[in-house]
Amino acid sequence: MATIDMHFNESENYWYYIPEFSYRIIADGRLQDAINLATDSFFPIPVRMESGQSPLVRKSKEWDSKNMLSKYKTNRQIGVQDIMMIFSGIVVNRSWLAFLSDQIVHIGETAPYTHTHDTSETMGINNPPKTFALLNVKLNPKTANIKILLYTGCYVKSYSETGSVNQFVTGTWEVHASNEVTGAALNTYPTLSTSQYFSFGEGFTYTFVKGETPYTGVIKSYTFKYDTDKRLNKGMTSLLGLSVLPSNETDVSLLIQIAPYDYTIIDELETDPLTASAKVFTMKIARNSVSDYFQIVFTKAFEKFIGLSYLEGVMVLDFEIMMNTDESGHKLVITEVNADGSTRY
Repeated sequence: MATIDMHFNESENYWYYIPEFSYRIIADGRLQDAINLATDSFFPIPVRMESGQSPLVRKSKEWDSKNMLSKYKTNRQIGVQDIMMIFSGIVVNRSWLAFLSDQIVHIGETAPYTHTHDTSETMGINNPPKTFALLNVKLNPKTANIKILLYTGCYVKSYSETGSVNQFVTGTWEVHASNEVTGAALNTYPTLSTSQYFSFGEGFTYTFVKGETPYTGVIKSYTFKYDTDKRLNKGMTSLLGLSVLPSNETDVSLLIQIAPYDYTIIDELETDPLTASAKVFTMKIARNSVSDYFQIVFTKAFEKFIGLSYLEGVMVLDFEIMMNTDESGHKLVITEVNADGSTRY
């Protein structure tokens, strides 16, 4: 029987990141396009990637070539393809929201720390947007060989997160990079904290408030989406990204399935978004303590009713939550409380 000689074990493929001081430059003025010199300040990425989910992306030039088998020919570089990577896996933390929203405010000097994104606040907004560097370490257990790639000028274009009963919460980040160079090995490689993953249980609750009337119940499943149109500004002879352009459009929504305690909530769904309703929708999921949680609050919310069904004999409602931008005072507040300090946010 033939045997398969595995030269690459994906479990020996590691990703780490470090926030950049500003786009492509860190605190001491060194360009991030150079080899990484920081040796102990990287962090694990915010998802636990599993086998078959690791991207391998290289910088690739685009050429316009004309020859026609004659003495006249043109080989012209017309661009560099976007370096785009998808990171998907069990949620560890949501630190990359700082590079997606550019609006994370860190509160607290000791653990647990509070990290807040509030669309009504100007504090924490960065222009140019925040970026980070990604370090990819590939080990070959067959030959003890190692390959290290460093991606610079990285930004997050979108994030989605899904949770359902009796499953771990999973997240997916779409990351774009300006450049890719050869990286250097770290002296000490970071490891994930001992915190548990977010195991979605029956006890996670929502609160839906219209005016002064609250409606509560349990969450059966949800998908949170935060999409932007961030992009790289390219130019000069390298045609690589020179800077990150901030979002002109941001689309945030929460698709959720609930089992309500109060069935009169049905009357409050699918209302006219042009009519002020003063609705607030809050979703909160905890990890292993009351001081370790993730919470999303839509103030002046607008909901779109999708359907009603029965799950194991229990009535459940499916609908989508968004901000009602026609209503004065609308805002989105995302809060994560954990033991991860401000240096990675």
